[in-house]
Amino acid sequence: MIYVNKKMKKKILAFITDGKKFLALRNNPSEPEKHGGDFWFTVTGSVENGESFEDAVKREVKEETSLKVKSIFNLNWGCMYKDWSGENEEHYYLAFVSHGDVVLDIEHVDYEWLSFSKFLNIIKWDGNKKDLKRVLQSALNSNDDFFLRGIMDDFVNHKRIIYVKGKKYIIKWHLVDDFSKIPKEKVTQVYGFCFDKSGKMMVVDVRRRDNWALPGGGIEKGENYIETLKRECMEEADMEITDIKPLGYNETIEVDENGNQKEIYQLRYFARITKLRKQTIDVATGVIPVRKLIKPKDFGFYCPWGFQGSEMIGKAVKMFGKKV
Repeated sequence: MIYVNKKMKKKILAFITDGKKFLALRNNPSEPEKHGGDFWFTVTGSVENGESFEDAVKREVKEETSLKVKSIFNLNWGCMYKDWSGENEEHYYLAFVSHGDVVLDIEHVDYEWLSFSKFLNIIKWDGNKKDLKRVLQSALNSNDDFFLRGIMDDFVNHKRIIYVKGKKYIIKWHLVDDFSKIPKEKVTQVYGFCFDKSGKMMVVDVRRRDNWALPGGGIEKGENYIETLKRECMEEADMEITDIKPLGYNETIEVDENGNQKEIYQLRYFARITKLRKQTIDVATGVIPVRKLIKPKDFGFYCPWGFQGSEMIGKAVKMFGKKV
């Protein structure tokens, strides 16, 4: 369990698989205020008093489909949101089920066993489906290392909470056009959404480990923010930029195991690429980074930053000024 807000109703969301295909459930279109309307989704439900999240998964899958859960994979992912019933905290799981006849409850009117790709295409998902694809693929491959970090998207208070190695990071994204009010002593890093003339943007894998990010990094002594971004773009992507403008910033509170807090800021700029040079070794890593120009719509696949990432790229595309 990655996070529990005692004031919110506890809920689970379970993706159901037999190891090969995923079960999609069609919601009952009657009573839309109760069932949510006509769309395809998966099993969800409330955690009852005295019940663990895992027990709730087993019960809800049984009640809604009559299938028996063999094993459960905690995705260490979830969200907090408001609906007609109030504020909710929902945790996501992958449920492996035994073969059997599906018997639907009153909440659903149809079902289909689908391939992974067709399942992703058909279900209603308010978040980034590329995030979802990445998480479910890792769970299917039993990539436990991927789940050492927990993520909770808080749509109520518009922030993302990440848990890594005993520390909690509370991240809040701000769209601004000016960085003058941010305390300079707390700014640690500067990154850029850098676009070429065609509307593609640059991402880099600085250590060649399939870990993509925006070009950018830490501020060196005597540098201002724009000087930092220009230097980092040269070091990581051998890229010259211009038309550099503030886009927004992440306000991050780091909380350690003893409850001590540290506040830092990471700035995001918009920029236009003027020249790509022949790549050289980054002195910070000792390797030649991988650079790649991508379409903005693919940003979430390379940098799965949830709804905050969607807001960032949305503003960046508007600043570019053309349909891309």
